Amino acid sequence: MLYLGSILPLPRFIQPINYVSFFPTFLAIILILVGALISPLTHVYIHQPAWVGWYATGLGPLWPILFVAIACGAISGWHSLVGSSSTSKQLDVETDAHPIGAGAMLSEGLLALASLAAYVVVVNAGNLTNVTAWVTGSVTLTSPFLGGAAASGFLHVYFGVALILFALTVQTLVTRFWRLVSAEMAGEGTFRILGQKQVATFVGLLIPFAFAITGSWWNLWLYFGGSNQLMAAMALWLISIHLARTRAPSLYTLIPAVFMTITTLAAIGFEAYYFLNAVLLGKPMVSTTPGTPLSGKLSPAATQVALVFNGIFFVVGIVLFILGLRMAWLVLQSYLRSRPTAPEAPVVAQSPAGS
Repeated sequence: MLYLGSILPLPRFIQPINYVSFFPTFLAIILILVGALISPLTHVYIHQPAWVGWYATGLGPLWPILFVAIACGAISGWHSLVGSSSTSKQLDVETDAHPIGAGAMLSEGLLALASLAAYVVVVNAGNLTNVTAWVTGSVTLTSPFLGGAAASGFLHVYFGVALILFALTVQTLVTRFWRLVSAEMAGEGTFRILGQKQVATFVGLLIPFAFAITGSWWNLWLYFGGSNQLMAAMALWLISIHLARTRAPSLYTLIPAVFMTITTLAAIGFEAYYFLNAVLLGKPMVSTTPGTPLSGKLSPAATQVALVFNGIFFVVGIVLFILGLRMAWLVLQSYLRSRPTAPEAPVVAQSPAGS
């Protein structure tokens, strides 16, 4: 499926697949939110603590990690910059861009709220994987008004399928964009073979496969959130620059642009530090999800593989951090040049002498 989504035109595969997937996934979000709203009536209670401290071992402080943990819940560089290249090809008329763009972020925010609601009602969530906790929480919220214990089995399957659809549709687009970016960056020159459609797709599938079977995807997630929010910061900077050039108020986009830039760079810096520390100490950061080769107690060979991935992630983090700093400097300069300058004082004509 991911391979076909990468090489086939949008109208032939991704567009119909996403259209069909929308209905069961969005219904799942609605059902979870309804269950959360009526939880006082169905006697479903919150079981996760509201506060556990400012610092989490292995992750870092609440700020800035909180702002990249849920990648697209409130703001998304993917939707504002990367996704726009595929969205524009699927619009019926240009004026649909505003409601579709706003609707995409509204839906993403509802998904974030639904996921949070599902997680907080799970008992002993620390003993479950993220996937299992999401499904379990969703069933806990919805089963009381959808048939109780009799519907529990069906709801487990339904929410499990909905979660898989979320993952598949996102990964299909990610694989496609990997192929498109590879064609643009390596389409010519010595390494042009990497820009070839089939080769680029194969590489784009091989990398996430390696992350999945080793459990290293868990470490990549916060980098994904950080890079995504860094693109969101760039989108805010671009809007601020445009507003400044058109002599419109820009402070309401400039302030969040500055905040998001500082926050995401700090988060990426923290993650890079943890990966470097893991390599130096010889204690790899890996997923503890059951079933992955690197879960549980690591063998010497698996430890070395995990440390190699941690080293790669450290390099990725440093590159992202440097690129983020470069971006911040360039957009700040552009914004300062775009600000309106004070108008020159009008020249007063001097009266002729003796008049």
